[in-house]
Amino acid sequence: MKRPMVPILAVVGVIVIGMLAIGFWSTSRPASAERVAEQYLEALSGGDAADVRALLADPDAVPESAWTAFEGAAEHLGDAEIVELSETEDAADVRVETVLADEPLELRFALAKDGTAWRVAEPTLTPVTMTATRGAWIDVAGSPMPLEGGSAELSLLPASYDVSAWPAEFLDGQDRVRVGAEPASVELDPAFTDAAQTQADDALDAHIDECLAASSEVLDGCGMTVPWPADLAEATEITYRADALPQPEIDLEAGTFQATGGAVVATVTGLHDDGSEGTYSYRTDSWNIYGSVSLDEEGLLLSVN
Repeated sequence: MKRPMVPILAVVGVIVIGMLAIGFWSTSRPASAERVAEQYLEALSGGDAADVRALLADPDAVPESAWTAFEGAAEHLGDAEIVELSETEDAADVRVETVLADEPLELRFALAKDGTAWRVAEPTLTPVTMTATRGAWIDVAGSPMPLEGGSAELSLLPASYDVSAWPAEFLDGQDRVRVGAEPASVELDPAFTDAAQTQADDALDAHIDECLAASSEVLDGCGMTVPWPADLAEATEITYRADALPQPEIDLEAGTFQATGGAVVATVTGLHDDGSEGTYSYRTDSWNIYGSVSLDEEGLLLSVN
């Protein structure tokens, strides 16, 4: 006599539904505080800014420059271990032991409940002071940032960052800063590159050429004496003949330049008060040009006195 199959199938169905319900409950319930802490450490170790951001209660607490620097960091955290986790109903404090740049590092951070989900209450940010003896910018892990008075401060996530003088075309100086739990600093004393000297030389040569170009007025900063108003009411054309070019001397360290020892003749054609045309020549035997050299985000800038 065959046993009825319906009761057996019903029991099997109840078991399957129960297992599916348990599986759904286990996969859909929020991660524990410990698991969120582990995910945060995994994201920091992997250099994954998007994953770190997703775990923060307030992602905007991290400046955009810090996110960019974190993605370009030279080294991220090594293996991390949670050594202490104290948890209440809606908050948790975490103490971690890890490694950064082959040195042990201890980090602490707090978790808070956002509804039913745990989030990192405050990102692990550490202030870093960066100074440079010259230059108006500094590069942090591939992200240039301006200096004010030769220094800047940026809060960074834990990692090791390459810091260099910028623009690198004109300044040579770099260091690596390890950012852990304590405030850090990095000091650069960059040197000017050969390219900086070449650009300064080219810029001064170009300025001298501009001074000698024909025009209808005497350009400022050319170091010439051309007193044509004593003879003419209006100048229509001024041409120049350099009997001796001023010899340039640029001191990038001091931020100054000079071009001295030149001689130039300016020939001015124009109109007298009565409308008649006249041409006069004026010679400058001490043709000298002085000025300063500075460096900004655009490169080297020559300013004529």
